[in-house]
Amino acid sequence: MGTSDRLLVYIAFCCSLTLVQTATVSASTIASTQVTSSTNQSTATSQVSNSTVAPSTTPAPASTPSTTTITTTTAAAATATTAGSTSAQTTQQAANSTSSSTTKSTPKSPNSSTSLASSTISTTAIPTTAASLTTSVTETTTTTETPSLGGNCTGKPTDCSNNNINGAAVCLNGTCQCQAGHFQSDQSTCIQESSLDPVSIVISNIKSTSLQVSWTHDVSVKNLTLEYNVTASITDANANPFHVNCQQQVDRNYLCSQLTPGYMYEVEITVTFNDTHSRTGSKNESLYPSKPGQLNKAASNLTYTDVTLIWDRSEGRVDYYYVQVFKNESGKSVFNDTSTDTTVHVPALPPITDYYITIIANSYGKPSGIRTDTFSTLYSAPDPVTNVTVMVLNETAVNVSWIVSKENPPTSLYEVTTNNLVDSTASSQSCLVEGINITYCIVTGLEEYWRYSFNVLVSALNTTSSQTESDNITTLEAEPGRITNARFELFNSPSDCDARKVKVIWVEPALYDRNSKIVKYSFDITTMNLQSTEFTVPDPDPYSTDNRKFEKEITELKSESTYNTTIYAISSNDHLGQQYTLIIRTDVCAPPDWSDSDLDAVMMQSSSTSSVTIQLPNAFFSKTEQGRLQEIGFIVLPRESKYFDGFPPINLENINDWHNSKNNEFTKEFRVEVTTGDIKDGMFKIGSEDCTSNYCNGPLPEQFSFKVAAYACTRKNFV
Repeated sequence: MGTSDRLLVYIAFCCSLTLVQTATVSASTIASTQVTSSTNQSTATSQVSNSTVAPSTTPAPASTPSTTTITTTTAAAATATTAGSTSAQTTQQAANSTSSSTTKSTPKSPNSSTSLASSTISTTAIPTTAASLTTSVTETTTTTETPSLGGNCTGKPTDCSNNNINGAAVCLNGTCQCQAGHFQSDQSTCIQESSLDPVSIVISNIKSTSLQVSWTHDVSVKNLTLEYNVTASITDANANPFHVNCQQQVDRNYLCSQLTPGYMYEVEITVTFNDTHSRTGSKNESLYPSKPGQLNKAASNLTYTDVTLIWDRSEGRVDYYYVQVFKNESGKSVFNDTSTDTTVHVPALPPITDYYITIIANSYGKPSGIRTDTFSTLYSAPDPVTNVTVMVLNETAVNVSWIVSKENPPTSLYEVTTNNLVDSTASSQSCLVEGINITYCIVTGLEEYWRYSFNVLVSALNTTSSQTESDNITTLEAEPGRITNARFELFNSPSDCDARKVKVIWVEPALYDRNSKIVKYSFDITTMNLQSTEFTVPDPDPYSTDNRKFEKEITELKSESTYNTTIYAISSNDHLGQQYTLIIRTDVCAPPDWSDSDLDAVMMQSSSTSSVTIQLPNAFFSKTEQGRLQEIGFIVLPRESKYFDGFPPINLENINDWHNSKNNEFTKEFRVEVTTGDIKDGMFKIGSEDCTSNYCNGPLPEQFSFKVAAYACTRKNFV
């Protein structure tokens, strides 16, 4: 801190009512002055700083007004002396070569509570080439300062009400401030806060979803920089809260949009100055309701005796709708009324007449745009028929009759439709007649032996009665359709082989092909003589959707034979169905086992050292019911054979020939093939050949004991 700074601090400490002012003069001459005023309460100091020499000052005691003379030279240092209340001289280093005389008023400090001081400075010009410069200054100080806003008013609060402060100011806590309810707009002005209120609020350009708002201000705030926030809010407590921020168009003119039609809105304007002072003004205004929706003809009742008109409601709020009905032809109004909902009842309009309707929504006394629509009245729905009866004519046609109400118009149409009661498939069969004197119609193209019911509907002038349904009926039986998927199976398993029978398998006719109640199936088998057999259907069901499968055994056939078999269904009324031809081919099975009597009848007639003759029963090797014998023969079983005692059963494939047995010294069984020509009068000699082929009948060894088994084959390949 410099010397001058320390002096100022000292003065502020010693004098409680001291105004310290510092004035800087910009000139080519640098000077320092100190002025002591005439009052004992304040001291004014004017100081001009020198860039080279710090001034030296001596404070004077408080006394009467004084005059100070300042002499300035170009010396390296200057000294100012003030004595009593008379004068002071100051010598100071000068930086320029000119002098001037100036009279000025000391500026007012924002915190000053003293008077202003004035100074008179006389300056004498000297040549720039002179060695020194002398300036004589005479300054006179007068106490005229008054407090300003923010200034110190301690001890004299009434000074806050002065000509330097515009508006209502008050001394509060030692500082001049604006009174309550006022705000400071600049350093010397207090304005009532109510002056911020928006006035002359005007709401204009009102539509169904928007409006504009404008306003003015008191003249005292028109030139201030103000901030605005404008909102629009629904006032109806029962409506959903809806708040919109409005957008500025020009100064103090805002647009509020995206509003809900028909509602009352409070438009609120908030004015803010300097972020701390705010005032709010508002005005209520209602919007126009939106135009009503279209006439809902599908929901309306346009019957001439009882017309009820229904339309789609307006968007937003509506107090009521005003409805007028006009004749299209004349334009004459035939009805008008108001409705608080979207329905109006119009009594006794003539039928088959064209009209137009106008609908206007109203909300808070404001009307919407006009909705215009047209409609035509209709006759009332005709009465339904009664006593519907059905007479079955044949397999595919019925006659449906009814009784007509006398109240129906003479141009009524009567339509008969069909209900399929068997499955969910829709029936398209129907008939249509017109006129009050016609009370029946014939429905054709129906399914044979099918369950139906029938509906009768009456139509007149674009209206339709309720339907009347008949009792259920069934059409007559017809020829059944053809069976499907027919085939046969042989009984040729090793455990159950029989070439004289087959199993026939088939599927009943499809649902829509049965045409009747099928109770049995017939099989006509063509041989040299016609053979027929039947199959009875268990639990006949003409409406089964499963297409049931059946099977039947056909017996008493011949092996290795072909049969043309005709299969057809037979209905409960003996209708013969369409034929299906199945070709059956029988096969062969092993010949039947020898019976005990056959085996016991085989006897030995004679023997030699190398052969044995046996006697066979009549018709031996003649059992051909399972197929023609392709091979016959005998098996010789020595005592050493495992088959000698009859167990296990003989497997023909495992039996060797005579050569193999001989090589084993006839301890092994062997097979002898023969033909029926080898058997003479029922006699056959075992061991009678010179054995050169397989399974030959070679000679037997001497003293050879054995058993004989006979075999027969219907097929030479053994499986």
